[in-house]
Amino acid sequence: MNDAPRDLETVSVTLEEGVHFVGRIDGFSIDTVAEESVGGRGGVRRTFAPDQSSLAEKIAHLSDGTVGTLVHHGGNGRNESYPRERKREMTHAAPEAPIAATMEVHVTGRRILATIVDGLVFGVLYAVMAALFGTVASTGAASWSGSLPAFWSVVYAALIVLYYVLLEGYLGQTVGKMLFGIKVVREDNGDVPGLGGATIRTVLRLIDGLFSYLVAFITVLISGKNQRLGDMAAHTLVVRK
Repeated sequence: MNDAPRDLETVSVTLEEGVHFVGRIDGFSIDTVAEESVGGRGGVRRTFAPDQSSLAEKIAHLSDGTVGTLVHHGGNGRNESYPRERKREMTHAAPEAPIAATMEVHVTGRRILATIVDGLVFGVLYAVMAALFGTVASTGAASWSGSLPAFWSVVYAALIVLYYVLLEGYLGQTVGKMLFGIKVVREDNGDVPGLGGATIRTVLRLIDGLFSYLVAFITVLISGKNQRLGDMAAHTLVVRK
């Protein structure tokens, strides 16, 4: 038989085997499969066949979001009700794997070679600045020495700082790292460290660079993620690109 439920009348629509949608539907004429009284309220609960009308249309016309509930009739015969809002599907996103687990961080040899190349870049820069603004003297057939006035020495030091901060901050790579295929990335998401992270790494080179980078070398070897002190403080990793 066809029946149009009255406004505010409680109905239950079968979604799938053992799962029903309980709520209010107004203005639909669908076949009643079964009905039962709702204790204590004097109402009637009617169960309708889902194939007689669009299920999506029925649910879309529920009178409000606080009345409808999902009722699951489990194997133990008990009803388990859930709020209709945001609980029709309960999914759990799988946790993302840490960056250190998905990228190659065992690049100590490449880091050493990259540091040597960067040192050569600084040597060339010093030689040029000494020739232009300081003094250069030959000390042998294939050797020379140079010096810079105090002002230009400060400029030289500032250029080294900018070299690391800008290249590693924006690109994640100095010239040496580019040549040997490694890159500085943020530990949390794999992005380049940015100016803040690169500045922290650069300042801590004052400690990591002691004894010709022996401090950094030992720290990288004993660190679980091959990090020097600057990496730990800035939450960065050096990975194979």
